[in-house]
Amino acid sequence: MESFIQYLKSFTPLYADQIDALTALLTLEKLQPNEYLLEVGMYCNKIAFIQQGVFRIYFYNNEGEEITRYFLAENQFVVDLNAFNNQVVSSEYIQSVTDSEVVILSRTAFDQMSTIIPEWDKVIKAITEKALMEKLFNRSNMVGQSAKSKYLDFLTTHPKLANRIPLGHLASYLGIKQQSLSRIRKEIVLP
Repeated sequence: MESFIQYLKSFTPLYADQIDALTALLTLEKLQPNEYLLEVGMYCNKIAFIQQGVFRIYFYNNEGEEITRYFLAENQFVVDLNAFNNQVVSSEYIQSVTDSEVVILSRTAFDQMSTIIPEWDKVIKAITEKALMEKLFNRSNMVGQSAKSKYLDFLTTHPKLANRIPLGHLASYLGIKQQSLSRIRKEIVLP
């Protein structure tokens, strides 16, 4: 849980009594590859902070194709924010791609955080804005790019993720066919 505490400290100072109270509200959960943190139709009653591992958020389009929206890794939160905030069922899947360990903040714990950390609302706003900007940057960079450019950009932007993600998931995220991505990878000679 230390990485979660350190992450929060990057947004606001925390005192020993706050850390103790906070730690008492948290639980650890381990997931294996392909295990779900959340599935379509479920209520989202927790937020997870990734200590170890990679997750993907995906959905199925009208043609039944699997579309990966995002990958999330260490020191990031993973949640269906709409489902959590509005207490509605999820419209997307959150799946562990690798062996993973997450710190779980239940809805009840989340609601208690403002009594432990007076600046909690500001912290959440800053975390949400940071995550949104990262996602917008990553997605907007892919608009209008060739398949090869999308892949090269992903390698540049996320060098530590490329070898941890199955090819099919990465192709889905990039919006290209797996066969095309295989061909592109063979064409590229990496150092």
